[in-house]
Amino acid sequence: MLTIVGRARGHDNPLSNFFPCDLRVFGEHHKTAEHAYQLTKAIRSGNTDAAQKVRDAETALDAKRIGNSVKDPQGWSDDKETVMEEIVTAKADQIAEVKAVLEKLDSNITFAEGTFDMFWGTGLDKEATLYTKINK
Repeated sequence: MLTIVGRARGHDNPLSNFFPCDLRVFGEHHKTAEHAYQLTKAIRSGNTDAAQKVRDAETALDAKRIGNSVKDPQGWSDDKETVMEEIVTAKADQIAEVKAVLEKLDSNITFAEGTFDMFWGTGLDKEATLYTKINK
């Protein structure tokens, strides 16, 4: 059993996709990892209006809301995890606050987003996620 101790949620947590940073990935600068993800989705769907709105979005939540209105591009269900992995890897490589958090942690820690989202998160709130145990 391994305790999930990472709770990557919120704009104040460097591990969160909502954390403000200057992230360069896929040939563009992004305000957050969420911006990068939603922009990629909009571009791949061919929705140039939504793509520009994501670029202009002030917050990660705004970018997410815009992205939620974009129809998933063909093959997105197969590609979205790879896209997110590239974004998160770039963030870990580029953002000092992320590097600092990761350097302090045991490599056997599993991170999970404490959110009600069943695909990207635990399906639980932050506190319940903290005390969840998983088999590994």
